Amino acid sequence: MNKAGNILIHTTLLLMLMFWQQAHAVDWRDLGDDEQRVLKSFRDKWDGLPEDRQDRLRQGAKRWQSMKPEQRKDARKKLKRWKKMSPKQRQRIRQRFDKYRSLTPEQRDRVKRRARWYQSLPKDKRQRLQRQWKSMTPEERRHAREKIRQRRRDYMDNLPPGERRKYRGRSGDERRDNARQKRREVKRQRDNQRQRNRQRRSHD
Repeated sequence: MNKAGNILIHTTLLLMLMFWQQAHAVDWRDLGDDEQRVLKSFRDKWDGLPEDRQDRLRQGAKRWQSMKPEQRKDARKKLKRWKKMSPKQRQRIRQRFDKYRSLTPEQRDRVKRRARWYQSLPKDKRQRLQRQWKSMTPEERRHAREKIRQRRRDYMDNLPPGERRKYRGRSGDERRDNARQKRREVKRQRDNQRQRNRQRRSHD
């Protein structure tokens, strides 16, 4: 799974977590004060809502109450974008969310870590990645995914058998840290070699 795909899945997850769960119908009067306050716009039609819709809204209210002010601001923006989407776009997002739910716990954890990595990037870089991905043709996207997979295979093939087993047993974060450390070590060795070459030439 490529990074851009993971980024989109993560964005979908943040939005759909506010609207997705199965449950039992609950009378408005049985809701807590905090829930009623968050869901007050649904009061008049609450008892007529389907069970799953009620629970999605309750889950969203619960998540809302746990959010910090900055998180609530971000959630409002996401909800605003959701309301502006066409039915086709919403269906596509629901399908991607269903795909996420079908992943193994390890795969979900990897998606979340990559999403956190993406969110940690400067805003301009995130926008640049989004534009780059959107501008790609299906064939270019397929090629990009294969290129990432090939880099991973090449890295694994160059590891000694013992290191390869250790690498597979590590978490995604540990693997990335290890890869960065190895790249730094290779760079350090190359820099040292260049320095020695310059010194030899100066003596000559």
